Amino acid sequence: DGTRIVAVALTQAHLDQAKPFYYEAPEGTIENGAHLMASDHMSVDAIVGSDVKLSNKDESVTVADVLMDKDGESERAVLEVGGFLGLGERLVTVPFSALTIGENKDGYTIVATRADIEAAPTFAYTRASAGSSTQ
Repeated sequence: DGTRIVAVALTQAHLDQAKPFYYEAPEGTIENGAHLMASDHMSVDAIVGSDVKLSNKDESVTVADVLMDKDGESERAVLEVGGFLGLGERLVTVPFSALTIGENKDGYTIVATRADIEAAPTFAYTRASAGSSTQ
């Protein structure tokens, strides 16, 4: 089942040198002992599946994934382009910074036309990238 047991022997000298870890949560972010997500933060789950309205506002694409850099910052948005009812679509990437939250906070907007999005770099998951992290 993948369970591992690790035994660590510490001497009193190790314990005496250990530095305690203190975390001081920002005021208003702890409720009933749980750390609350800040109002200016958003989970990736809330982003994936969101509509992204294009410049003409009549067309949109969908966020399929968010690619993070090694520091955990959102670097690229993977968008689903083309297709019909989930068939024939392809994935492209755009800089995550190109997305802005929509007027009613009901998705995103991007200053781009359908032609711009379709010309964006194609994205494909590889065995190394799908669901894994590299360091």
